[in-house]
Amino acid sequence: MEAATFVGVGEIYEYPPHIALDGPYSEPHSDVVELELELRAWHVLAAVDALLLLFSVSAALLAASWRPGRKVMSIAATQDAARHSFAPGGGPDEEGGDDSGWKLVSSAGVGTKYGLQVYTRGRCAQGRCGGCECRIEATAPHGVAEMACIFGEVDLLPTWHPLVPRSAFLALDAEACAFTGVLEAALPWPLPRIGAVLDLQADIDRLANDGVFHVDATTDTEIEKTRLPPWARKLRLVPIDGTLAIRFTPVRGGTKLEIRYAIDFAALPPLPFAPKRAIDWLFFIAGPLVWGTITRMLSKQLSAKSRIGARLANDSLGMWSRIRAGVGQEAPHWIAAAREDPKCEDTERVVYEGVA
Repeated sequence: MEAATFVGVGEIYEYPPHIALDGPYSEPHSDVVELELELRAWHVLAAVDALLLLFSVSAALLAASWRPGRKVMSIAATQDAARHSFAPGGGPDEEGGDDSGWKLVSSAGVGTKYGLQVYTRGRCAQGRCGGCECRIEATAPHGVAEMACIFGEVDLLPTWHPLVPRSAFLALDAEACAFTGVLEAALPWPLPRIGAVLDLQADIDRLANDGVFHVDATTDTEIEKTRLPPWARKLRLVPIDGTLAIRFTPVRGGTKLEIRYAIDFAALPPLPFAPKRAIDWLFFIAGPLVWGTITRMLSKQLSAKSRIGARLANDSLGMWSRIRAGVGQEAPHWIAAAREDPKCEDTERVVYEGVA
């Protein structure tokens, strides 16, 4: 028998009529139609540009890069590098960190207070490059709690993300700022639909001592099918090993977001070009386009009219208030107005408990 636990207060606020316990949504909500159209247009432009650029790179590097019997490679996040990235003294912008070899490959909002920068560097030894590290830095005019809530409220992903039709909590510990969630990603044709089981754990000690909200994210592909909602059991789960480190740092007028992970070229099929160059080109193309979409999405969702805004304003579990207190930020003005709005009711969190 399948069971669900409801956490929170109030009734569902303006949810579509097709909600079910096996996932909040069966299709994207109408609020994201505009964003979905923009994203589809971006997919077309990015695909054309990527094909042209990769074809040019392939032709130029075919003779130099390809060797008979070349080792098969694959992409997987490496846990040791990700954990090292934000450890005290281990980050590229912290005292004692290794800040050499980084290359800026993409940027947006240059010359403004808020923008995006993407850096990569090769992981080479004895003349061979076995992978690369990626560092994404972005600054936005929103608080740490608000930025973290966008991704932390897993069950609300379908309300704003056009590529996530269904998602659900599998476990939730508000006191420890830790949760497990599952989502379905409807990738553009001809790519198949995939799933991901995400385990996120915040470093509460760093929040209390350093005023920084640090989160480690891992994926689980070995989870028992009985723990998943029925719609997720047939999905191909993303087989990414290791840890992706995310850090939210309060800055004047907003938040600096930094994401760090490593890519290991362990089993990709033989390529006629250097994998790192392909990664750099893709970041170069996608960075400015994606950043524009993200900034518009943040402005729309972090308001009293969105479901995420209602979840932030009511904060029935007190999780987002504790994060604000830890980083020393105050709630934005629209939060106070939303709390006085009778229509701004907290949405119920559904934690799927699997098959009994």
